[in-house]
Amino acid sequence: ENRLLHVFTTRRYDKLWEVNSVEEFQEVFLDCVECHYLAYWKGYVLHRDLSENNLMVWRPRRGGTVGSPGSTSPSSHARAFGILNDWDMATHIAQYSGVASVVTMVTNDPSPEVDALKNRTGTVPFMALDLLTDDGPTPRHLYRHDLESFLWILIWAAVHYDIPNKRNLSAIPGKIDKELKIWDQGTREEVWACKRALLRRVSGGSSRCSNDGDRTDVLDRVRPEFQKLKSEWIIPLIHLFYRAYNELRYTDVDEETCGGIVTFATFMAALKRTPRLATSSSEDGWGSCIIV
Repeated sequence: ENRLLHVFTTRRYDKLWEVNSVEEFQEVFLDCVECHYLAYWKGYVLHRDLSENNLMVWRPRRGGTVGSPGSTSPSSHARAFGILNDWDMATHIAQYSGVASVVTMVTNDPSPEVDALKNRTGTVPFMALDLLTDDGPTPRHLYRHDLESFLWILIWAAVHYDIPNKRNLSAIPGKIDKELKIWDQGTREEVWACKRALLRRVSGGSSRCSNDGDRTDVLDRVRPEFQKLKSEWIIPLIHLFYRAYNELRYTDVDEETCGGIVTFATFMAALKRTPRLATSSSEDGWGSCIIV
């Protein structure tokens, strides 16, 4: 793809692991999920490169309001907002059919934007299974693939983020989880095998990346502060995507949503959260979403 160099300046944002609590992490994460959906639904833009470094945190300055500069120091007690940034691999989708809850791209559109969706993009530890395998032609990058990236980010965070000390253990030499290290340094095929095994384990199989007897389940190494999020968010999302990939075995299934299994609505339902954009006081429904 053609890429142009641009330089711009923004506020200084915090990293995702620099939140004050897991509860705040969840609110920031939801902001990013909703921003991503609204960019897709209202702006016809698909991000295509979601990673832990693209989900960030902004706190309004003391004495300021959302969108205003305020004072020079951020308040640790201010409501934290999720920031979805790094859109350099994003693609504009020219046409849609369908409705907002299940947006479907017009596949016979010959525009360059549609051709770009066939290029394999993403950060490997967080890429969807479909985009990791070399079997068959390169698949189109779909909205559900980005939703799946949010799941892998959650698992990565739950294992590596030391929230009380605001540290990302994966960034410290020697501290990256032994199994997730394969996600980061393995081949695409090895990463695919690890992730596929994890989805299968939740349904009674094995989640191990290899036959090594000393490997334990990556979900057993979720940090103490993330245990509730593991049971309430991670496990339901694993079930959701496992069902979706099983559905794809049938040739007549809609690949955009795996037969309606993976949409923004079903993703939010798995989290047991009502989309806040639907009740936003903002006239255009953007609410607290911030895109950089």
